[in-house]
Formats: sequence, C-alpha cells, structure tokens
Amino acid sequence: MAKFLPYAILAGIVVIFFIVCYILYAGGKSGDKKGGRQKKNNQSFAEQRELEQKRSLSVRELDRGNTAPVTKLTRDNRRERQEDPKETAFVTTKGEAVRKGGKIVYQEVPAASHPAGTEADATKILSRSEILAAMEKKDKEEAAIQKAELGELRREKRSHGESDELAGMASVVAADLAEKEAEKLPFTQPMEPLSAVHITDSGAKKRDLDKTRSMKPVHVDAAGTERRIAADAAVIQRVAAHSSDDSDKAAWRKEPLRDSPVIALCVKTFLNQYGFVTEDLTKQVQYITAAAFERIGCRSETDRTEAMRSFDAQEALRNIQKAYAAHPEDYVAPVLLRAFYDIVCRPQTETRHLVAMDALKVMPYLSRSHYQILSMLLLFLYSRNSHNVDKETFVQYIDKYVMPVINRFPTERPYFQQLDYLNCTAVEEKETHFAEILADSYPLLFRYHGFTEEELRKALHGKQIPKEFVVQSFNSPLIKLALVDDVMSARFFRLTGITDRSVQERLLRLAHKRPASFRGEEALDIMEDISPVLADLSDIWDSTMLRVSTLSLLGLYLAQGYVKQVVGEEFDLSRWFE
Repeated sequence: MAKFLPYAILAGIVVIFFIVCYILYAGGKSGDKKGGRQKKNNQSFAEQRELEQKRSLSVRELDRGNTAPVTKLTRDNRRERQEDPKETAFVTTKGEAVRKGGKIVYQEVPAASHPAGTEADATKILSRSEILAAMEKKDKEEAAIQKAELGELRREKRSHGESDELAGMASVVAADLAEKEAEKLPFTQPMEPLSAVHITDSGAKKRDLDKTRSMKPVHVDAAGTERRIAADAAVIQRVAAHSSDDSDKAAWRKEPLRDSPVIALCVKTFLNQYGFVTEDLTKQVQYITAAAFERIGCRSETDRTEAMRSFDAQEALRNIQKAYAAHPEDYVAPVLLRAFYDIVCRPQTETRHLVAMDALKVMPYLSRSHYQILSMLLLFLYSRNSHNVDKETFVQYIDKYVMPVINRFPTERPYFQQLDYLNCTAVEEKETHFAEILADSYPLLFRYHGFTEEELRKALHGKQIPKEFVVQSFNSPLIKLALVDDVMSARFFRLTGITDRSVQERLLRLAHKRPASFRGEEALDIMEDISPVLADLSDIWDSTMLRVSTLSLLGLYLAQGYVKQVVGEEFDLSRWFE
C-alpha cells in the first residue's frame, strides 16, 4: 500500500491542475460574451436615437405643409403606427374632415341638396328623448287627423241628416207625452212602444259606424256581461208576462176578494214593506194569501190565526207572497202552494220540509225558462217511461211530456249559471250526450239490432207470444221484444204468460244477440226517423249546458211541481227524499 502512495499524490496534483485551468478558461469566455452583448446594446441605442431624430424631422416637415412620404420604418420597429398625411384627417362636430394645417377635405352637402329618401335609408341611433319626442309628434298628428274626420262626419250629418234629427226630436216629444199620459192611467193599461226613438236615429249611427277608425283596445268583463244579460233577460220576460194577453185570464183576476181580518192583516203586513203598491199587486197578494190558507185547510179565522203562530209558517207565507207578486202566473201558484203545505203540515224532520223552505226562497228569481231546464233534466236524467218500446209510443211520449217543455226552450248560458248559483243544479266535469242517455235508459231498444222471426220461433220452442209484445227495431229491419231493459223482464214475462225459465233465458239471450253502436250521425239518423223533435232535442242537449248539468234535491222538487202543472202527471221522487 505504501509503494502506491506517491502515484496517488501525483495523480491528484494533475487533476487539480486541470480543474484550475478549466475554470480560468471558462471565465475568460464569458467575459468575451458580455462584451459582445454590450457592443450590440450600444449599437441599438444609437439606432434608436437616430430614428427619434428622423421622426422629429418628419413632424416638423408636416407642420410646414410638407407632404413628402415618411421614411419607412425598420423591421425592428414595425409595431409603431405612422399614418400618411394624405390619408389622415380630423372630423369636426359640423361633419367636416380637416387635415393638419386647417385644410378642409370634406364638407356635408346642405339638406336641401339631398335627394328624397336619402336619410330614410340610413340607420341612426336615437336617444330616449328623441324617441319620446317622435312619439309625441306622431300622437299629435293622429289626433289632428281624427279631429278632422270627426268634423267631416258632423258636417255630413248636418247636411244629410237634418230631417232624421227633426223626426227623432218629434218622436222623443211624442214618447214623453205618452209617458205622462200613461202615468195618469191604471198600471194595467199597456203603454205605447218607445222603439221609435231608437229607429229614427239608427241611420245616423249606421253612417258613423261605416267609418273605420283607430280605437283603443276595449276590456270585456265576461262575468259582468253575463250577469247583465241575465238580469236584462229576466226583466224582459217579467214585463212580457205582465203585458201578455193571458194576464187577463189569470186566476187572481177572477177570484173575489176574501173578507177576512187575518188575510187582510197578512196582506197589509207584506205590502207595508214596499213604498209603491198598485191595485193589481194588492189583488195578487190577496189571492195567493187566501189560496195558501185554503191549501192547508184553514176555513175559519181561528184556524188561520192558529196556523200563523209558527214562525216557519209566517216566513213561508211572506215568501210565497213575494214569489207570486214577482211571477203571477198560473204555473207558479201550484208550486208555491205545495211548498207551503209541505212546510206547515209536514214534520220538520222530513227532507221535504227543508227543501220546500229553500224552494220558496229561490222562486222569486226563477222564470219559466228556469223551470223548463229543470223539467228537461228530470224527464231524461231521472225518469223513463217503460211504455216507450216502439216508434208510436215514443211519439206519444214526446207529444205529452216533451212538447210542453221544449217550446221556446232557453239555450243561453246565464240561465244555467243562475240555476247552479241557486243550488238547483250542479255542473259535472263529465259530459253526457243525449244519445248516451237514451241508450242507458232504453238499452234493449237502442244498443241491440234485434233478431229474426225464425230465431224467435226457435227460442219459444212452440210457445206463443202476443203480437203486441213484439215490435219493429229502430236501427235495423229486424224485430225486438217490447222490453226496455232486463229489470222489466219479470213484468214482461208475467204479461205475456211465459213462465218457463228456459224459454225466458233464451228470449233474453236473443234480445242481447246483436250489439249495436248508438252514437254520432247514426244515432242522430235513428232519432230523426223516430221523431224530428227528438233529433232537435239532441242538438239542444249536446250544444248547451244540459250535457254537464244534474239536479239537486231542490231542483228535483221544483221540476216535479212544474211538470205536474204543465203535463198533469206527478213523478215519484220518493227514492230521493226518503
């Protein structure tokens, strides 16, 4: 190990020598690089000073009006923008383009020299004040145009309608005189028509309406309109009822006055609520009051006094007096008297007692149109006639039950809405069309085509059936049993004398043999073949609120009374009131 030590020391000295030499060489090379960069920087600074001198020289030349081209920029300074004086100018607020030195190179042409429509083709940005000013100017122009049109209309009216105005004034004067004369006469005397006032002025109104004008949108209150229409319709009907020829034949005109202190007291108590009482009104109240006491069997003053001890009886009497005074019709009195009887004579625990009290409260607001709607719903939704088995019996049913109700049947929506508001009807979400009602009420007649005579003989197995119990089918050339549904089959077999259960089952299967679709145009054709009235009723039902209406107990009660009066038959409603 000792003999290698001199060699190791020598090797270390050599390595150290080379390291020192490398360090010295590297330091000298970096110094040369720094010197080169410094030279380049000095050169770039000199070039920048030279360029600045050239720029200042060019600006001075521009100030002196010199238009010589500027020296092109070097590649190193291409980011700096230098504009050409030939292509550079400043725009003033007057719309003039001016170069340095005050030279005007562009000036707007006066407005008079512009051709028409030049500014219309340009797009401008207007401020809010300019827009408002323009709108105000436009409104003033439209107002001036409208004012001119109105003036022209007035001149035209004065030139062409002088005779119409004179006629209108004459008719107004005549109407005023007629009113004054009518005030002196009894209220039962009909007044002269005042429609001439409106007729004479219709020509001028028509000329005004022929002009097309710009109008503001009108807000229509549908609910308020319907209420006004309903109120006007009620007033018109009430006036027509009082002024009709039938009013001379009313029962209250024929009945003699009753000499009864109790009746006189009841009449006086009612009339004292009102400040204006006519002779006819007094007679109407006297008639219905006396009829009410007779309806509950009060013949003496003692009976009448005893009957009026109840507050329910007093309230009921006041309500029937009010209802009859509002509608002094022959069909109203029986309904009122029946309700009065149900209140006074029936126990308070019965449903009819409460329903009758509600009926008397709403009857002052019901007209014949309301009763027609209630009766139509009662006839087809809550009843059916088991005798309707063929075309002949259906026609008889229509003549007896439908014709008295469908005459002048109301189709206006306000009538249905009033009945709904008075809780006489209820509006359902599901629509029920008339063809569907007939099919549900008489399924074996409308939902099946029928069978042949040979099939009937096979089902009878040698037994006989009377001819009147076999009818012609509505919707086919086949025949059917005179049976409306399976519920009536027991009665049918009892009347025909068929007691064999097997024969009965075969006949029922035969009745259900050929199903039919009773809807749409096909159903309408079948109803038209039975009776045109039935087809018209289907159109009325499907186009009005009848298709979504049902009766309440109050509606059933009122409809029953009206049908009994106009048809002469009382419908059994015990299943709904018990």
